[in-house]
Amino acid sequence: METNQHLFKELEAAEKLFSDGSIKNAQKRLRNVLKESKALDKIPNKLRHKINAAISKSKYFDEISSFATNPKRNDLINKLDDLIKNPNNNPRKHAHKIHEIHTQWQVLDLSSKPASKSQWLNFNDLTKKAWEPCKEYFDEIKQIKVKNALSRNEIINNVNKFVSDNSIKWPNSKNLIIFLQKTFKEWQKYAPVLDEDLDKLKKLYFDARKPINDEIKRQENENKEKKILLIKKVAEISNDDNKKNISEFIKLKDEWSNIGLAGKKNEKKMWDEFNKNCLLYTSPSPRDLSTSRM
Repeated sequence: METNQHLFKELEAAEKLFSDGSIKNAQKRLRNVLKESKALDKIPNKLRHKINAAISKSKYFDEISSFATNPKRNDLINKLDDLIKNPNNNPRKHAHKIHEIHTQWQVLDLSSKPASKSQWLNFNDLTKKAWEPCKEYFDEIKQIKVKNALSRNEIINNVNKFVSDNSIKWPNSKNLIIFLQKTFKEWQKYAPVLDEDLDKLKKLYFDARKPINDEIKRQENENKEKKILLIKKVAEISNDDNKKNISEFIKLKDEWSNIGLAGKKNEKKMWDEFNKNCLLYTSPSPRDLSTSRM
C-alpha cells in the first residue's frame, strides 16, 4: 500500500510538471512510475486509470512537439542537402557548417520528442555525404591527433620516470609543484587527441601524477604542523626586554623561512597569524626605535 501511495504522489508530481510546461521532466517521472508499477503483483484500478491518463497526456505533448519540430528538422535536412550540392571551398568552414546543423538537430532532440526513424536515417545518410569534401582535411587532423597522443604518452612516461627516480628521497613540495606545472603546460600543448584516446590518456596521466600529489600533500601537512608550533612559540614571547623579544621573533622568522609550503589554503592565513602574534609582543618602544636608527 505504501508503494501505491508513493506512485500516486509521483503521478501527481508528473501532472504538475505537465501543467508547468516541464514536459521532459514530467515524462521522466511517468517512466519511473511505469517501471515501478511492473513490479506490483496487481495494479489497483484507480492507479491504472491515473497511469493511463498520464500516458495519454504524455502522448499528446509528444504529438504537439512533433508537429512543432518536424518542420524544423526537415529544414535542417534541406540545409544538409544544399550543402552537399554546394560544398564550401574551405574544408574548415564546410565542416563547421555541418557541426552547426548537427548541434541544432541535437537541441531539437533534447527539447522535444526525438526524430522519427525515417527522419534520422535520412539526416544521417546526408551527413555522411556532406562530410566527403572534408575527408582530406580530417585525415590531416587525425594524423595531428595521433601525434598528439604519442607526445602525451611520452609525457606520462616522463612523469612515471620522475616518480621512480625520486620516490626514495622526494624533492621539496615547491619543486614538485613546479615539476607538475611544467608537465601540465607541456600536456596542454598536445591537444586535441582522438576521442578514443582521450579518457585513456587522461587516466594514465592522473595516475602518474598521483604519487607526486600525495607527497606534496604529505609535506604540506607536515609543514603546517611545524608552522602551527612556531605560531604558538611567537604567542609565548613575553620578555620584559623588548630587544630580546625582537631577537626571538627574528630567530623564529628564520625558522619559518626554512620550512616549506603549508598549502595554498593555509599559507597566507598562517603567516598573517604568525605576524599578528609577533606584533602583540614585539612592538618596539620609541626608545628601541631611536636606538635602532643610531
